[in-house]
Amino acid sequence: MRFRQLLPLFGALFALYIIWGSTYFVIRIGVESWPPLMMASVRFLAAGILLLAFCYCADTNSPRYVRCSMPR
Repeated sequence: MRFRQLLPLFGALFALYIIWGSTYFVIRIGVESWPPLMMASVRFLAAGILLLAFCYCADTNSPRYVRCSMPR
């Protein structure tokens, strides 16, 4: 493979390395200053915002829920 074809892969691996490595730092500081429920809430809120942004930017349609698929 050529280097230009591998460049997005290296970029994704580098982003994974930075994001994964920063979680330990954030958890270390968060444990000292925030209660556990607030830390979990912030994590899920951030993940939800990132997923919504990803779904908004993706070319596929987001899932549509209809009344017949909901439990009674």
